[in-house]
Amino acid sequence: MNNNNEYKTCPDCCYDILDDEGDVMDHECISDNEMIAEFMGWKRGKNEETNTNQYFLAQPEHWYLKDENELEYHTSWDWLMPVILKLSPLTECGIKIQRNETIESAYSFVVKFIKEHNEVNRLVDLSKYICGSCGDRVNTVAFNEDKDVDECVNCM
Repeated sequence: MNNNNEYKTCPDCCYDILDDEGDVMDHECISDNEMIAEFMGWKRGKNEETNTNQYFLAQPEHWYLKDENELEYHTSWDWLMPVILKLSPLTECGIKIQRNETIESAYSFVVKFIKEHNEVNRLVDLSKYICGSCGDRVNTVAFNEDKDVDECVNCM
């Protein structure tokens, strides 16, 4: 088991590449378009005929099914703008797209933002407990009988 608490992710797709025992796992890298699709709520499956990833999105009035090579976030403002709208509340001051902005630069920003967002969320998920005194997410707590709460090391 890997005891150095180093957490590794794939440099290409940012997926975790260590299993619970600390061993490197086999995994399939996904493209930036696929990462955006998953961020937008698309569910991944496998097209058995073509052996490619396939994405499914169900909405109240319609459902969509696309192969991985049919995702158009990198070429279509119609695909990319809903992503930007979803990202905007996650930023401190929103996202502003200039009139002369190229889709390539907007797409690049979206990919970078989602990768950073996924990394932050992955690190938050690694913290298993919430300290009952300070509210911090921590990996270990101890029960404080006097206060009747679980506390982190800093609050004990």
